[in-house]
Amino acid sequence: MKRLLIGVFVCAAILGCKKNTKINEEKLRLNFGNPPINIPSGTKFAPNISYNSNPNSVFDVFLPASSKPTPLVVFIHGGGFTGGDKSIAYSQQSNDIQSYLQNSIAFATINYQFRTVGSDSGIMVSLNDIKRCIQFMRYNASDLNIDKAKIACYGGSAGGGASIYLAFHPDMADPSNADPVFRESTRLKAAGHLTSQCTYDPITMLNIFDSVGIDVLSIPGLKESLVADFGLSSFSQFYTDSKVIALRKELDMLGWMTSDDPEFFVGNPNPNNPPIQRSEVLHHPLHAKVLDNKATSIGLAHVTNIPSMNIFAANNETIGTFMIRKLNE
Repeated sequence: MKRLLIGVFVCAAILGCKKNTKINEEKLRLNFGNPPINIPSGTKFAPNISYNSNPNSVFDVFLPASSKPTPLVVFIHGGGFTGGDKSIAYSQQSNDIQSYLQNSIAFATINYQFRTVGSDSGIMVSLNDIKRCIQFMRYNASDLNIDKAKIACYGGSAGGGASIYLAFHPDMADPSNADPVFRESTRLKAAGHLTSQCTYDPITMLNIFDSVGIDVLSIPGLKESLVADFGLSSFSQFYTDSKVIALRKELDMLGWMTSDDPEFFVGNPNPNNPPIQRSEVLHHPLHAKVLDNKATSIGLAHVTNIPSMNIFAANNETIGTFMIRKLNE
């Protein structure tokens, strides 16, 4: 089993997580409003709940009528950690949202800080925000009427990578933190990875493509975007800077995966062609196949759907039906 102490050490020594001194002792105030989509009778909708002091650190939540705590599905939007908004769930996920609520599963869609908030922040600022949001929901579980043991995350692109970062990483709870939110677990019941990357370590990613004879560094703009993701000044720092090397390890979701992690869904509908653009590298089905290969090799339960590689989900399971199955276990 992954140990809590590993997560605490990584958070303190590598991430440089700041302890938030604002202690959330008061009862969570939920301002219910009109939902943006049709929802089952009795469901309550609360928009823009703040989980941090930053303007973009908010989430919307749909709470089904229930006399007991319900599971929770959390949607994390994509956008390369530089853009996007939680509202995309209402156009892309509306049918699944309705299915979750009909099965007495709460649903949340979240916003988070972007890596562009500072010149050298990198994507950890986004991942730290997302991590805190999950901990905030757990801390306020009674007010949200959710089951802390049944929280799942999924998303596309950046949202998918963030979901498996939480799913595979050792627990990042900090039991001694002055802020009780940070004392909560970051572990998930299930995760969904849709058209995303299998690792945020750029060197591991380059090696994966090299192994199939594809030199992705020759693609215009890719090297520069990888440097920006880490808030660096040069690509050579990935090899020479000890702090960057440690951060690469921290962001290698593939490397964190072990057999005791939660079951996950990995799907990618894109064609299996050699990439010629930056976006094609980051959303290539090879990422999904590598996750599938490792999970199979270590015996971690997972569902894979990569049509371009003739890999299809058993029983035609979708991300929506997967989440309902896992959270009803």
